[in-house]
Amino acid sequence: LLNLVLYINTLERIYVYSMFFNVFSLGVLFYFDGIIKLYFFPNSLYWNNQFIAIAFCGSFILTNYYIVEFLNLRQHKKRLSTYFLMVNSAFLLILGVSFWHPTGFNWYLKGNLVLTTVEVIVLSYSILYIRKKEKDYFLIQLLSVICLNVFGTISQCTFSGLLPINFLTNHSVHFVILPQILIQAFALGKRFSILIKQQTIMRKSLQESAQVYSRSLINTIEEERRRLSKDFHDSIGQNLLVIRNGMLRIRKDNIEDKHREKLNELMHITSDTLDEIRMISQNLRPTMLDSIGLTASIESMIRKLNEVVEINFILDCPESVDNVVQSELEINIYRILQELTNNSIKHAKAQNVTIAISKENDILLISVTDDGIGFDINFKDYINPKNGLSSIKERTNILNGKLNIDSVKNNGTKVTILIPVNK
Repeated sequence: LLNLVLYINTLERIYVYSMFFNVFSLGVLFYFDGIIKLYFFPNSLYWNNQFIAIAFCGSFILTNYYIVEFLNLRQHKKRLSTYFLMVNSAFLLILGVSFWHPTGFNWYLKGNLVLTTVEVIVLSYSILYIRKKEKDYFLIQLLSVICLNVFGTISQCTFSGLLPINFLTNHSVHFVILPQILIQAFALGKRFSILIKQQTIMRKSLQESAQVYSRSLINTIEEERRRLSKDFHDSIGQNLLVIRNGMLRIRKDNIEDKHREKLNELMHITSDTLDEIRMISQNLRPTMLDSIGLTASIESMIRKLNEVVEINFILDCPESVDNVVQSELEINIYRILQELTNNSIKHAKAQNVTIAISKENDILLISVTDDGIGFDINFKDYINPKNGLSSIKERTNILNGKLNIDSVKNNGTKVTILIPVNK
């Protein structure tokens, strides 16, 4: 039952093999304890014999599947897994022969003796082979093979009449099977704990890889934005400025009114395009961030928002936050505030938004509070690319910060971010 539960939880076939190995092994014990003859087939020598043949062959076949899976022989030594498959085929063959009584059953007994010897040899070689590859299981499986060798030999010699009947020889089958069941249960428990550790390590590695990828992606995006901003400003912007200045000089000359009117129209278009280029360049990479610092850039952003939207943005930043983090990371603080204010405009339907930035001890505290419609933070899809919260979360991770979102439907939203100050 325990193996069945473990299989359901892990979907590892090894637990199914172990479960059926225990079933067949217990069948062998029931036979030698007289339970089968007494309660199941009291008047049938044929089915008593067939029961022990089926139980023996089943236990060995399941042991082989178990060993191949447990020691991962298909990966470490494929030839050994082939040997176990051949032994299994031989066990099935002699089991089929055993149904032909009495001659077939006598052949089965001789064949079983040969195959169990081959089984022990292949099993011993497998254990020794994997001692460097599966160190966690080597000693456990070595103990299992030793028990099988010692007590299996005693059992075979007892059946052959080579040893007298005493307590040890009379219970030799018990000494073969019960330690196997206990040792394999311990080994499976150890394997289960190792699987859990491996999954934990893998999960942690995947999380770290995802964080590295996210940081690399954001850094690449910011670098590309910086390049595009510079190209817009230095190349396209300068060319438009030259064109507009050239038009201004031409307009001073004596030209016909209709041409002057057309020239004025082109100048307006050029000026509007130049303003748009500057705005695009500013959105791609705020030039003020590099020239006058983070604090002034945030103040400029909030001032421009109050000029173009109906929401009342209130900035509470009593002291400079320049150089609170490394200069190349300051863009992340700016982008976080940019995303949060954009969310307030697009989604919150708020009238007032307060942005509070302060330093307390070695922590930069940023909070953005609105009186909008809020949302259900228990809704699993509330962090998605549309509202920018996933980007905010990634940028907060880059800054080694902590993000907390507190929102109630129809009762506003408060986003709090704690960022370690650069020392």
